Amino acid sequence: MLSWSGKQIQTYPDDVFIATYPKCGNTWVRHIICQLMLEDYKPRAGKELNVYTRTIEDVGKELIDRMPRPRIFKSHYTYNDHPKHPEAKYVLVVRNPKDVVVSAYHMCKNLKLPVFEGFDFNGFFELFMAGKYDFGSYFDYHKEWFDHMKDHNLLLLKYEDIIKDHKGSVVKIGEFLGGRAGEIVENLEKLAQVVEASTFKSMKEDQRRWVQDIFKDQNQFVRKGTTRDWKNHFSKEQSDRMDEKFKEEFKGTIAENWWQEEMKWED
Repeated sequence: MLSWSGKQIQTYPDDVFIATYPKCGNTWVRHIICQLMLEDYKPRAGKELNVYTRTIEDVGKELIDRMPRPRIFKSHYTYNDHPKHPEAKYVLVVRNPKDVVVSAYHMCKNLKLPVFEGFDFNGFFELFMAGKYDFGSYFDYHKEWFDHMKDHNLLLLKYEDIIKDHKGSVVKIGEFLGGRAGEIVENLEKLAQVVEASTFKSMKEDQRRWVQDIFKDQNQFVRKGTTRDWKNHFSKEQSDRMDEKFKEEFKGTIAENWWQEEMKWED
């Protein structure tokens, strides 16, 4: 599903890339960043979020090279495949894999993608665990990015932390981006407006803002915005398998002890 011409785009120091594995909060963080950076940002049907923030692997080099600056990009590329610039800003958003599986399953089910026709959750879980979901292995994706956590131009955000401290996360993003974004988060009135507009209650009001016309019948793109929804889908055996996979894949990495509360079986 990834267009490789996107890897060849000309990058600039004022570019901003929101990098995630699918269903880790890319839409949410892009909506926040657009409010902080773009004065004329007003997403609506016909001029959705994706018009303001192009997905580099979907539209490719030719269209991207014509975009006005500053440019804001969505990306699901791994680090090694990602376009780079030493001064561009990279925001990496991560989410615990159990909730990612469930969110990805519902997205594919709601979009009625032919490749997933006939898959129930159990079948989708096996696909994900084998790293055969269309976007590759969740674990391999993150391990490539984890090697660059100390890069000066990369901000790491956990989806779960944005839920716990929404306002603080918006401030952190604004301070990282600087410029207009930094000024917005220093203004308490404008900061409050951004925070309110990026609550899940607000974002669920008109979901035509987030998807293109081809997905106009898909009315649950922003679904719950919670943690531990996986408990409504996983069996105990599936939970244990994911725990073991997580421990094996992330041993010795920055993520080794992440999400202990969010991923435990006990309520």
